[in-house]
Amino acid sequence: MPLSLVEADGAEPELYRSEQPMTTDVLRNVIRDAFTGDRPPDVPEIVPEYGYVHLENEEIRDAFGGKTWDELPIPFLTYHREAVFFFTPKGWAYYLPAYMQAILTQYDETDTMVNGLLATIRPSRKVHLEARRRARVAALNDRQRAALGKFVDWVASAH
Repeated sequence: MPLSLVEADGAEPELYRSEQPMTTDVLRNVIRDAFTGDRPPDVPEIVPEYGYVHLENEEIRDAFGGKTWDELPIPFLTYHREAVFFFTPKGWAYYLPAYMQAILTQYDETDTMVNGLLATIRPSRKVHLEARRRARVAALNDRQRAALGKFVDWVASAH
């Protein structure tokens, strides 16, 4: 059963949700398979450039630059749990599986990470936030959107 996180105007791909939530181990594999093979964004593509010093963006760029999503340890992601709000759509789409895997592995220890991640895909009435959300979801391919939908199902059913 598809759940659209956009208006029904068909302008953006849907986020597909499954009928039944998956087990944690199966979902880990689905996420890994959907995101394996992508290369990390170039350092300037991780967070936006504003033409002035933006301390959060500088820290995120330095921390994530050149790293693959599957090499990031859970304590690193927990410390940088708010980075999901600062990433460009390309950066968000690339590092999304690291956050999903961390949440699947250690839900309680990842603190508010799940809330932040879900907030990045929650529809908003604020035009600028909705535009960012749409750009994030559009940066995913069909398999990645399906994996994200299954992750959302898992969170809803398990917690």
